[in-house]
Amino acid sequence: NKFPVPERKQRTSFSNKIAGRYGTSLEDEKRLFYVALTRAKDRLILLDSSSNKSKFSDFLLNNYSFQDRRYDSIHPHYWQIPLESLSNLSHPVRLGLSDILMFLDCPYQFGLRRKVGIQPIIGDELGFGKGLHEIIQRRFLDKKEWNDKELNEQIDKHVHIPYQSEDAEKKSKKSILERFKILDLLGVFKHNIIAEEKVEVILSNGIIDGNIDGIIQNSDKTVTIVDWKSNIHDEYLQRYENQLRFYSYGLGMKGYKIKQALIIDVAGSYKANKIISHQVDINNNKVEDFIR
Repeated sequence: NKFPVPERKQRTSFSNKIAGRYGTSLEDEKRLFYVALTRAKDRLILLDSSSNKSKFSDFLLNNYSFQDRRYDSIHPHYWQIPLESLSNLSHPVRLGLSDILMFLDCPYQFGLRRKVGIQPIIGDELGFGKGLHEIIQRRFLDKKEWNDKELNEQIDKHVHIPYQSEDAEKKSKKSILERFKILDLLGVFKHNIIAEEKVEVILSNGIIDGNIDGIIQNSDKTVTIVDWKSNIHDEYLQRYENQLRFYSYGLGMKGYKIKQALIIDVAGSYKANKIISHQVDINNNKVEDFIR
């Protein structure tokens, strides 16, 4: 009964406004538990007390196909991997799509960021865009309407904009709220959508993975890929398009029939009071050329 640890607030001299996120919550423990469980490749064994079980153990036993067995009934071979299985083991290179796209744009920038650790100055839009994206995705994952109180709570909890004054952060949060409400009025959240779908492409010398913002399930059994951008910048348009071509290829490998791929311009939609999108050319030649 030590995991999850009890919920507790942060224990510092800082105010909750500054350090409130650094306590321990059940949601934090769930995320940690999920990551631990999903690293397993061949087998997964959870050890727990028989007299005082974790609430996570009870949840798994009640909802999934886990075998509840005594420790001394587990055969020794479950704990061992033969040495011959490890002798010629080689791991494929695994890269995130964002790293690949950054490298294709500018290898020097990739080297500075990923190899040397030098990051660019954080512009206002970076924190704003990330916060807006977070709220949109959480709304899709929640699969229910939010009232004004719930929306404000989500924004206060999940939008963090670094290096802004308190007044500037309030304005940014208000702007995110206004943009969200416009998207809601335009019916964006009424789509039958799969949010945060992971895709990976296995190549001869490695694996590239990425997360799709949303997949709209159309009535004709096709799907539309959507990606949210707080603004569409012309200088990054090629990167955005290649990102969706990769998603199209990855979903095709999963058996999806892709109808179209759209980049949604949230700022443009807010100003025009209608959905402004950029359609990406995902014909087979374009997609195959990028993958090659």
